[in-house]
Amino acid sequence: MVESALEKDATALIFVHNHPSGSAEPSKSDRQLTRDLVYAASILQIKVVDHIIIGDNTYFSFANEGLIEAYELDFISLKMRGDAEAKRRRNRTGSDSSSY
Repeated sequence: MVESALEKDATALIFVHNHPSGSAEPSKSDRQLTRDLVYAASILQIKVVDHIIIGDNTYFSFANEGLIEAYELDFISLKMRGDAEAKRRRNRTGSDSSSY
């Protein structure tokens, strides 16, 4: 999915799939996959606009439920913590960024 987006120079993605069971409620796996897609796309500077699950005469939108934004904020938080930890490690070892 992401590889195809890169090949086409996409700047945004919408994921859609159906649940044959008829229930549009996302599974734990759907939630984890969507989070991972948002994280991976963020690294590549691609926006995940939505992930929609279609059921019998209904749908579930991760964007409408605020989950896409929540995953984006989680990613930013993780990135900031990682950047801060890397800076602390450099400071402890006396290294500076010019050695990279």
